[in-house]
Amino acid sequence: MEKNFDIIEQIASDVRKECDRLFVNEQNLTKKLLCLVNQLGGRVVGTSEPEYFEINGGSLRIKGARDFCIKLPMDTSPLRDNFTIAHELGHYLLHYKPEFGERIYARYGQTLQEIQANRFAAAFLMPKEEFIQAKKELNGSISRLAAKFQVSTDAVKERMDYIRD
Repeated sequence: MEKNFDIIEQIASDVRKECDRLFVNEQNLTKKLLCLVNQLGGRVVGTSEPEYFEINGGSLRIKGARDFCIKLPMDTSPLRDNFTIAHELGHYLLHYKPEFGERIYARYGQTLQEIQANRFAAAFLMPKEEFIQAKKELNGSISRLAAKFQVSTDAVKERMDYIRD
């Protein structure tokens, strides 16, 4: 996948719309994310003993198409976990191809794939038009935007950097 962030924004938007359609009765974002992961053939587990490559966040282990596991550290907040789950879904949807066989993705440095997965997560969790509107309505309050979108304040700040309205 190339660096084109507009394409990533559109993919994330399409996935979010489908997620909202499939799980229309679920208002809790974390539960909605878990349902989406399950629908795609994956699962999310917590780990209190992360492997060396999981120290800076979660990881994604893909055994094959529709067979993957997202691991989350046990010492992170649900808001941080929302971003991590969406980030790892970004890797699965943007970067994985079945012919790759088994793969592991973990947050390690600022590679192009990591930047793309971050962009996917931000766009999925905070859809662009909805984010712009909420930012106006909430007078740019980072904490209120974080509460509205059920993400960390760091995620909101990053999204603000991506979207210049």
